[in-house]
Amino acid sequence: MAVVELKLPADAYRAAAVRYLADQVKTFEEIRIAAAGLEAIGERPGAADAWLEQIAKLRRPDGAYGMGDDLARSTGGAIVAVLRLGGKIDHRDKLLQVLKVGQRADGGYGKESGKTSDLESTYRVLRAFVMLQDKPDAERCRSFVAKCRNPDGGYGVAPGEASSVGATYFAAIILHWLK
Repeated sequence: MAVVELKLPADAYRAAAVRYLADQVKTFEEIRIAAAGLEAIGERPGAADAWLEQIAKLRRPDGAYGMGDDLARSTGGAIVAVLRLGGKIDHRDKLLQVLKVGQRADGGYGKESGKTSDLESTYRVLRAFVMLQDKPDAERCRSFVAKCRNPDGGYGVAPGEASSVGATYFAAIILHWLK
């Protein structure tokens, strides 16, 4: 992804990156990140079908992913990975409903173990909305992002957290997507 963003010649890195990812990626989180990187260089790896099968094993009978307070985050992450790998999403409207219902009272999205929302989880879910060409309650989401802003101009991953580059990126892209 960095090579593409820096407009470097991707062909110089493509074969080694694809080979490395095909050999090393094992977990869902690794699949999710690999799919993003490979999408950036326009490459569908030979392992894509196996990765899609692995993601399908995580799917619940109702088509969603995850459980409890993690339902929207897990579903959003899986939707994005499947679409980036060239897979098909069944029951789009049902999955959008899962994402919309999963928006927390503070306007963001969070992890199962977290009592509050966080920008990383909100990013994952918003990425799914973008790929499905829909949006959550945008005003509530903007309000959550605003609560993560700090006096130094940066953003913390959650309200009251110290600013970080990653959290500031999440905030910026979320606000861009909500326009």
